[in-house]
Amino acid sequence: MTLARDSVRTIGLFVLVLVGLELVYVFTNHSAPMVTLTQATAQVVTWMLGLAGELVRVDSTVIYSPAFNMRIVSECTAITPIIVLTAATVAVPAPVDSKLKCIILGASVLHLVNLLRIISLYYVGVTWPDMVEFVHLVLWQAVLVVLAVGLWGFWAQRVRERHAN
Repeated sequence: MTLARDSVRTIGLFVLVLVGLELVYVFTNHSAPMVTLTQATAQVVTWMLGLAGELVRVDSTVIYSPAFNMRIVSECTAITPIIVLTAATVAVPAPVDSKLKCIILGASVLHLVNLLRIISLYYVGVTWPDMVEFVHLVLWQAVLVVLAVGLWGFWAQRVRERHAN
């Protein structure tokens, strides 16, 4: 195959997998597994904030404190950047075991960073409530997308180097 044909194939497969995974997400974002993930995210964040000395409690997906309350919804999980990472990884010609490692490790990193994101949003809400929307919808969204693409790029470069040798 030529470089142009390979590129078209990879981009086409990326778009196809991305759209497919996003459709699955759209139709399942209120399903029991997604509700469980959302509740677990709220519980872990509450636990971590408690460890930091914050007076917080959780009820389902709402984190309450005297200073700031926040509701965790399905979009607050790391699912969207994980979908981007997964679609990009699946689209690259590489061994399946390498793809699985990238997806599993990348999803783990994205999930951990997402927990830090939510914790930081709590502190922004306590300290600078007027900045919550910007930090939430602009800053952190960009960071997670760049991180997902960066993790994929790091993996793709390593795969390319292995196949070149």
